[in-house]
Amino acid sequence: MYMTMTKKIFRVVGPLLLLAYFITLVLHISAQSDQYQWDFRTHRKAAEIFAAGSDPYDPGILLSQKEANFLYTYPPFTLFFYALFNQTDDNTAFHLFLLVKCALLIGLVGGTLLLLSLR
Repeated sequence: MYMTMTKKIFRVVGPLLLLAYFITLVLHISAQSDQYQWDFRTHRKAAEIFAAGSDPYDPGILLSQKEANFLYTYPPFTLFFYALFNQTDDNTAFHLFLLVKCALLIGLVGGTLLLLSLR
């Protein structure tokens, strides 16, 4: 009896605590955009360079940009994905990218839990 009540409590409280932690973490990252997702700025700048007709893999071109902190080493098709974020200002792009990552994480965790429940 006691064990089933404990399991019921954890089934309700556990996900609520995880959701609260997730929301707090996202808000923290969102409020301090200068300290997080620093690699996104380089990816976005590489896509901008590519759209302008230059080579984003050339260190002389990429690293001369203010927002680029390291070399772009991802496959060329990823430039098209990051180019989507060049349609808006830096702050909005930062938050849209964060939103995409959160949606993918929720889908991954939800899909995994669904697969585990089907066993």
